[in-house]
This record gives sequence, C-alpha cells and structure tokens, in this order.
Amino acid sequence: MTEQLMIDITYACNMRCLHCYNESGVDRRYIETSKLLNIAKQIAAIQPKGVCICGGETLLRYKDILLFTKKVKEVTQGNTIVNMVTNGLLLDKEKAINLKSAGIDAIQISLDGASANTYEWLRLYKGSFEIACNAIRIVVSSGIDCMVSCLFTKKNYNEFDDIIRLCLDLKVSRLRLQPLMMMGRADINLKEFQLNDTEYRNLVQKIYRINRKLKADNKKLIVEWGDPVNHLIIHKNNANIKNNSFGIDAYGNYNLSPYLPVTFGNIDEFNLKEEEERLENIWSTKFIQYIIKDIYNTDDLNLNKVNSLLPKINSDEYIDVDVNEIMKDRYTSIEQLINIFRKKRK
Repeated sequence: MTEQLMIDITYACNMRCLHCYNESGVDRRYIETSKLLNIAKQIAAIQPKGVCICGGETLLRYKDILLFTKKVKEVTQGNTIVNMVTNGLLLDKEKAINLKSAGIDAIQISLDGASANTYEWLRLYKGSFEIACNAIRIVVSSGIDCMVSCLFTKKNYNEFDDIIRLCLDLKVSRLRLQPLMMMGRADINLKEFQLNDTEYRNLVQKIYRINRKLKADNKKLIVEWGDPVNHLIIHKNNANIKNNSFGIDAYGNYNLSPYLPVTFGNIDEFNLKEEEERLENIWSTKFIQYIIKDIYNTDDLNLNKVNSLLPKINSDEYIDVDVNEIMKDRYTSIEQLINIFRKKRK
C-alpha cells in the first residue's frame, strides 16, 4: 500500500533561494491542469494515506490546488490527508479559507531563522521574513494544521532557542529541522555554511532535550529532525523492504526520491495503480542498489561527483529506467544499462 504520494506541480517559483536543491524558478515546467486532475481521479485506485503538493512555489497554481484537493477528497471519501508546501508569499486569509474548504489538512512553511537577517540572507527577498511569519499566523487562524521547516546552517545555528520561541509564539504544531543538502544552488552558494558533524550531533541532542522540556511544560509543539536521506539508507541496508511511497515530478515522470536522477516512466505511460505495482519490489534490484550504494549522508546526494556515470540531479540528462528490464536482474553490465536508459529533457 502506498503511504505517501508526492507531486511537484510546478518548478516555477517567486523566490531564488540560495539553497534550493531543484533550482526552482529557472525551470518553469509544470503538470498541466487536465493531467493533474486525472492524477487526482486515479488516486482512488491506490488510496494513499497522504498526498503532498510540492514545487516550486505551489501557490502559483492556487486554483489548480483547489480543484485537485477537492477531487482527491472526493475519490478517497476524505480518508487521504492532503498537505502542501509553500513559502507563504502569496498566501492571504481568503486563500487560506478556500484551501481549508477544499480539504487541505496541513500547510508547511519554511522559516530558516528567527530574524529577518538570517531568513532573508538565505531567501534573497527583502521583507520575506515578516511575510512568512504572517502566512503562518493566517494558516493557524484558518484552522489548518501549520508545520514549519527550518534549514540549519552556520548562519542560524545559534538561533535554535529563538526559533523554538518564535514557533511557540506563532502556535505552530510541528517544527522540522533539516540539514543542508549540497545539491542545486546550495552546492554553488553555501559550501562554507554547512554544519560539521559535531554541530549536527549537538543539534540532534538539542532536539531531544527541547522535546522533553516541551512535554513537561505541556506545550503542543513537536520538534523533529528530518533527514532527507534516511529513506535511501533504510532501503540500502534492507533491500527487501517493499516500496511504500513514490513521487511525480513537474515533467510528469515517476520517481522514488526527488534526490535521485532516476525516473520510472511517465504519467502518460502508466497510471498510478500500475506504477504502484511496478515499484513494489524495486529497491531489491541490483540496479537501484547500485544507484544508492554511495549514499551515507546529505554530502553524498550529488551522486555525479562520486560516480561520473550518473547525471547531475536537475540537469538536462536523467536516467529513465525500464522497470521490467531491471526486475529481471539478468543483465551483465549496470554501467551499460545506465547509458541505455539515459535521456535528455525536452
């Protein structure tokens, strides 16, 4: 059963953040409205526990989000949770009310610092800190569950306590702290701002301690560490675990992870139920194990630096896998298959 379906509805964006792993805003590709609504109808066949609407900046397609969410709720009898991610720039009270009415269960907004100085340094958008804080207030007041993500760098490392206090003041339900991924713009702009191993360990210890304190003080905020490579390491260490999530990028290609330069066909070729079945045992194949074998932490996500056979993520090239072929595990050369599966974006 599919636990989570992630959909990048657009790669257009109204920001040019220093750390963006998929370099949103440069590539303005998006899934057409008719295809997006067809995906919503197909969700009835797989009944995922959750659907996450991602981007790019999702609210650039506000009207389509309303249509998509209503259809998902309709075909799943309201049993599928629908979440979305936004930077908050385009959010206002009317949109929040309509998103709530359509069936959006939770909205995640990024807040990468406790001050305009740190937040806007990363986001390159003057005034965006207060806009993001106000967007969080709007989400909370609308009755939608509000989650905050926070990317930690050397720039905001010492603001941990201030970020906790800010999230409590804003009445956020969950704060997800994330490491810097050296992909996309981050690999160009932020190498010297990446935390070292000791700082990451200290951060995880702080999370443990603050959760104990929040619980003792009867505070509702939950603070968690979100490791973007955890799912890859789990499947690397136990290849026989069945796949329970997949995604669709803004090109309409299916993927196991947005952090791998590998896709598995397109929405024009396979419906959701077919794809769910095709990917059920995909992690056990020698081919996929080869792709993820060098991933141990977020430093390793730029796979092209470790293995030159693999294209750089978000480049003009990608690997579109023939699932039937790799499930046979009869091929003699994985390297040869990579070259066969290699494609250029149109």
